[in-house]
Parts: sequence; structure tokens; C-alpha cells
Amino acid sequence: MWSVGAILYFVLCGYPPFYNENDAIMFEAILTASYLFHSPQWDDISREP
Repeated sequence: MWSVGAILYFVLCGYPPFYNENDAIMFEAILTASYLFHSPQWDDISREP
């Protein structure tokens, strides 16, 4: 299910939810679900659940 969300994110935004040139940093971001919502794609979306 997680991979479907990652693929959908990529299709909707045009970039992956997790990316870093350093693989260790990228894997840490994946494990901690540390991601950013970049503008302008996410400007109209609230952060509240």
C-alpha cells in the first residue's frame, strides 16, 4: 500500500516524495516519514488531518 501512495504522489506532483543525493539521508527520511510539501503543488492543501 505504501508503494501505491509513493507512485500516486509522483504522478500527481511530478517528483518523488523522498529524494536526496545521499542515500543514507533519503532512507532516514523514508523511515521517519520526513517529507516536505513544496509550492505551488500543495499551497491549497491544509496540514491538518
